[in-house]
Order: sequence, then C-alpha cells, then structure tokens
Amino acid sequence: MIVTFASLGRYGRWANQSYQIASTIGIARRNGFDYAFPEWRNEDHRRLGYEGDIEVEKYFENPLPRYVGPPLPDHFVHWGYRDVRLTESVSLSGHMQSESYFEHAIDEVRWQLRMKDEPPRNDYCGIHVRRGDYDDQYHPRVPKFYYYEAMKHVTGPYLVFSDDITACREMFGSDAEYSEGRDYLGDFKLLKSCSRFIIGNSSYGAIAAVLSDAPGKQVVAPRPWFGAAYTGITGEDIYSEGWRVINW
Repeated sequence: MIVTFASLGRYGRWANQSYQIASTIGIARRNGFDYAFPEWRNEDHRRLGYEGDIEVEKYFENPLPRYVGPPLPDHFVHWGYRDVRLTESVSLSGHMQSESYFEHAIDEVRWQLRMKDEPPRNDYCGIHVRRGDYDDQYHPRVPKFYYYEAMKHVTGPYLVFSDDITACREMFGSDAEYSEGRDYLGDFKLLKSCSRFIIGNSSYGAIAAVLSDAPGKQVVAPRPWFGAAYTGITGEDIYSEGWRVINW
C-alpha cells in the first residue's frame, strides 16, 4: 500500500507544500504504508506571480521517493487535524497543517525536508512577519503589539524575516537585525536554523519552527490565525504542543 499527494506544488505555496509532504509521510507511517510523491515543483509560487526558483527538489539533501504508478483515488482531508485511517492506496489532498499528523515520524520528516547547505544553528530568535499579500478579512496582518508582547517571553538577539522589510524596520527599528538579499528558499534555511521563534499567522514561519530541532526550542504564535471571513475553520490545530500562544 502507498500514499501520495498528486497535486503537490499546486495546492498552496512552499510552506503549504512542506506541511503536505510532512503529513503525507506521517499518515503513511501511521497506517503502515509507504509514501512517494510526484516531482516537486512550486507551481503555485509562479502562478501567483512571485519571483524565485520553483524547481525545489534540487535544494534538498534527500530526494523524496518518486511515485510512478497509476492515478490513485483521491482522499480529501478536511481542515484541522483528523485521524486518517486508510484501507487502500490513495492520493491525499487538503492542507493538513498540523504537527499532529506527523509528530510520531518527526525524525523522518526532518530528514526528508533537510535542505542542502543549511547553515549551522545560530543563537537568534527568528521573527517572521507576513505582510505583503495579507488582508483584514482572511489573513490579517498581526500588529506590532503582538510581536513586542512575544519578545517579553523569548530572548534575543532577534533576526527578522519578512516579505516587507521596510515595514519591519519601522516596526522594530534597532531592536532587531534583518534578513535581506535572500530568496524565499535562502530565508527559509536561515529561519529554520534559529534557536527560538516568534512567528506570525503564516505557515512559512510555523513549518520552519516545527522542522527546527533546536534543544529547548521556544515558539510563540498569534491567535487568531485567520480573519473573520473564514468561518468554520480555526488555526487551533496549527499550534504544536509547548508553543506559547498570545491573543492579540
């Protein structure tokens, strides 16, 4: 029996895809199945008009097993954590953004998602701020208040990662340093190498924090995750055990 994710690369961008790979691995292992994937190309990154390389497989140390068989029945996984039990080979679909899907296989997930030339662990607290494509209705921009409240609980030095560094300089000033001159893949490798994390309401920061194996890792995350226009779903399953969650 085997589990795949046929729409990999076309069901959300980089961080969504990373969660989908991790959760596919976790669901496969929980059911005693093997896993394999189509070629990993970040198609949605280009489709949505962003710059940067989409041929992402070449950036990883350990290639994902390649699925070459016939199309498999689709098994859709609704938002939030679900205990997925399988009786046949399937292709999963859905976002599956919860460490609960793969915490039992976290070492294997980290091995599969280890990138080439990852920098050594640093002593920064990585702060991730998502702004550019966010809006008040669906994905609100988390305010300055949240970040400074989080900084009361996690020590620096602080290194800020963002799609809008100019706005972050206005927010943090000289209280932080800033990651500049890297693409989204280079930023991710450096963020993942931090020892502590203050993330925004973005799966990019969340999956970097999850994949970090820093001893005594601290993670602070915001609540709510989504805006009011999203009804019927919450971000509660995104928060991993041990994270500090701050209401803003």
